[in-house]
Amino acid sequence: MIPLLRLLPIRRLLPFRAAVFAIITASALWLPTRAADGDVLLTPSEKGIEIDAGPLGKLMLVVPELLTRADGRLNQKALGVTLEGTSGYKASYPGGIELTMNVEGSKITGTYSGPTQDAHGLRFRLHIPIQLKQGGRYAFGEGTNTTYAPFPLEYKIKQLHGARGKEFRFKDALGKGLAIQTPVAYQELQDNRAYNWQVYAYIFNFAFRENAGKDSFEIECRVFTNESEATSAAPATAPRKFIADRFGQSVLKDFSDKVTHEDQLKADIPRQKAYLESLSSPTLDSYGGLPDSGKQYGLKQTGYFHIEKLKDRHVMVDPEGNLFYSLGVCSLAVYQTDTLVKGRENVYEWLPPSAAGGEFSKAWSANGTVFSFYVANWMRKNGVPFDMEVWMKEQIYRLRKWGFNTGGIGTAVTETGKAAHYPITLGLPLYKWNAPGITPMQGIDRTYDPFADGTEEAMDKAFAEKIAQEAGNPNIIGYFIENEVLHENIGRVVPAQKGNSPSKRRLVQMLQEKYKQISAFNAAWKPKTAFASFDELNDAGLLPLTPESAADLRAFQELFLETHFSRVHRLFRKHDTNHLLLGSRWQPGTANHQEIVRIASKYTDVVSFNYYTYAIEPAFLKLVHERSSHKAMLMSEWNYTTGDQGLSGGKEVATQRERGMAYRNYVENTAILPFIVGSQWFTYPDQPLTGRSFEGFNGEGGNTGLINVADRFYTDFITEAKKTNDEIYQVVLGLRPPFQFQDPRFAARAGSAPKMLSIPRALPAMKLDGTSQNWPGRPPERISPGNLTQGTPDPEFSTSFRLCWDDANLYILAEVKDKTPMLNQLSEKDMWRGDCVELFIGEEKPGETGPLLPSDRHILISAAEEPKAFAANQATQPLGIRIVTAKNLSGDGYVIEAALPWTDLGIKPEPGKELLFNLGIDNSDDGSQRTRQWMWDGTERASKDRGVWGRAKLQMN
Repeated sequence: MIPLLRLLPIRRLLPFRAAVFAIITASALWLPTRAADGDVLLTPSEKGIEIDAGPLGKLMLVVPELLTRADGRLNQKALGVTLEGTSGYKASYPGGIELTMNVEGSKITGTYSGPTQDAHGLRFRLHIPIQLKQGGRYAFGEGTNTTYAPFPLEYKIKQLHGARGKEFRFKDALGKGLAIQTPVAYQELQDNRAYNWQVYAYIFNFAFRENAGKDSFEIECRVFTNESEATSAAPATAPRKFIADRFGQSVLKDFSDKVTHEDQLKADIPRQKAYLESLSSPTLDSYGGLPDSGKQYGLKQTGYFHIEKLKDRHVMVDPEGNLFYSLGVCSLAVYQTDTLVKGRENVYEWLPPSAAGGEFSKAWSANGTVFSFYVANWMRKNGVPFDMEVWMKEQIYRLRKWGFNTGGIGTAVTETGKAAHYPITLGLPLYKWNAPGITPMQGIDRTYDPFADGTEEAMDKAFAEKIAQEAGNPNIIGYFIENEVLHENIGRVVPAQKGNSPSKRRLVQMLQEKYKQISAFNAAWKPKTAFASFDELNDAGLLPLTPESAADLRAFQELFLETHFSRVHRLFRKHDTNHLLLGSRWQPGTANHQEIVRIASKYTDVVSFNYYTYAIEPAFLKLVHERSSHKAMLMSEWNYTTGDQGLSGGKEVATQRERGMAYRNYVENTAILPFIVGSQWFTYPDQPLTGRSFEGFNGEGGNTGLINVADRFYTDFITEAKKTNDEIYQVVLGLRPPFQFQDPRFAARAGSAPKMLSIPRALPAMKLDGTSQNWPGRPPERISPGNLTQGTPDPEFSTSFRLCWDDANLYILAEVKDKTPMLNQLSEKDMWRGDCVELFIGEEKPGETGPLLPSDRHILISAAEEPKAFAANQATQPLGIRIVTAKNLSGDGYVIEAALPWTDLGIKPEPGKELLFNLGIDNSDDGSQRTRQWMWDGTERASKDRGVWGRAKLQMN
């Protein structure tokens, strides 16, 4: 899937490999050469205090969590962090506790205030480079005679140390180290390879009760060099264990097409050439359109791609005036094959020198911190340095042989592609890195703040520099505005912001314009403490507790959307009158918000939808189409994966041939809808085994490609896909029925086979706030109206839900469309009668059907102002479940977010673990009786037969 930077094109797209450096520097552990004994540089940020420890690198003492239980099982992230110049930061926590961290020299002073009687303390965490396993040592305690222990070369246990103390030291093999002094506290050292995270973690807990009567504490950080203690012993001689072999393939998985020697790569050249030459293709025009269809159907020839109506259906028309159906592949480039190797070099069997001019220097980027095994293998195979123009010519030849006619988002712009008339779709420059002067939006990733000063000028300049110069390029189909921006969160995040947010200031201005007098505002919003002036609203958290406040935030959301999309449209048309504006690549949850779709689609030529699913839901797609004023729609991102080569997956199937049949089912059953004008698979090459570089150590690493890391084709997949590609115009024109994959998951028959989903690892910034802002960038799962198991149909209903996990919790976030939201004041045992989420989960005996086992969990979570959890099949009730609920601004739905401790679920989480899983939504119109129920598996037997539950796998990327 594509990330924040996917759009221009990078969920996720960077057009030039060197640009990845700007992203990685924020998280990688660099090794600078500065710092004498005792000298340490402390720099505050919104992530915490950065410690420049000289030879040990830059380390981050992250913003602490609030401990709300003494055993540390229930921690809460800071609600907000505000920088106070260069001297420190201020963090606020649930319950009103505030922490200020100030730096001076090598000391950090923490000052806290608020109702600490119900909280236990603060948990601090420092991440330590995994490189220290090569001769590095650590110690707890004071003084130079402290006994040091070696960092383990290989992972053995998670907790390396746990005891009370006030000093922690660690050093590298040469005796260069860092000492940290804290108040007396419980200290831990963890080996985070337990979570497949290549760092060690030092943790200490500052307890409020142990420091009663105080409101501050000090932490001191000092670097030291103690050459006399430097070890001369070599690192352990045990055989190194790798994740990736020298070709970037998994060492844990054997498969028939695995490369074991460089000569095999060279032998692929004549073999692949003969295979491609053996393929026949239908006759098409130079862009991939249907020849002579323009004359046959009376289509216009404008010299550019455009949208027309052919009888009752939307069609795309190419520059030659012919019918064109976009069959694209996203990321027709190599940056998606880059992986971050700095800080985890040990997991690779082989890495070449990164020096400029070296044999594999073209495979390195970001100052030698990022490497592409795919590029290295391509150079081994062809015996020449990597060249994008040469590479692109080769790929266009392949793709046309296979019937793909478009480079989707993330495609490299090349002269080769332009000369070959190979169409591409691009992204607008709307990010700080490609539109200097634009202000990123606080609290909503991948977009800018439309109310910031200078936005118009910065956007105009960026469009003039990057859009106008290509305005006459007929090869470009059009531009996506953005990628998976969660605009539905506007009304939740902006009211909580401070006055340094342009959007917050504009909200306050709007409120003042409406209410005129602060007394009128107080009467309408009913804040817990009345405000004395509108100026006070800028830095205050505003809670929408009344119908009037919800209406105000809906009005602000409309103002935000109108300002944003109208400006984009106006400035785009100023610089480019020829190309299509292709929409915002919505996720299903966003596409289900009527006002967002209504407003945004006024300013686009096409609506784009990143739609990951097994069974196609025509009713849902038609609903989005109707809400968009009947605009054409492009399926802009989706895929299916397997684990046959050791890569992780999303929508998994068993084999590469099944991937191909899933492709056929998706493309053909969307192509028959009269408003769909194309479909773009994500991605062209596989993602790297150890994850995409710009997402750090836990980036996506899936079997998403048509080709693998060794530049070998997934021939079984391609053979099936080509059947659809070669006959796509017959399907579009209704000359033959669409292909139906006879796997029950794809047949739109709910409950006929177990579903499968992947649960990604939670991000470090995970917190419960009723939004998906801090969640991994994975597409949500949908429960459609067709999955109704009880009650009368409701075509307006839909639910999108997300899951993620860490070592402590399983997290769930569900967005529910409901005309009567959050009606549930029932007792625990009766919560299922009201608005409620039902979760089913277990790990024991996954193949056993029938009644729930004692180890299975059936947990109810009420959708109420004061939500509760209840274990329906357990005598002992869960203790640590945290829940956040909130109505949406339009009043026709709600969000419910929960953290469920694994200890309450009776499950020990491990990467790769497969769980039985199911989820249901109960709906009530009056809060006392259930009127409808929908289930992910589509059956009403979930509470009685675990055999109908789906499967969920815990993934690291």
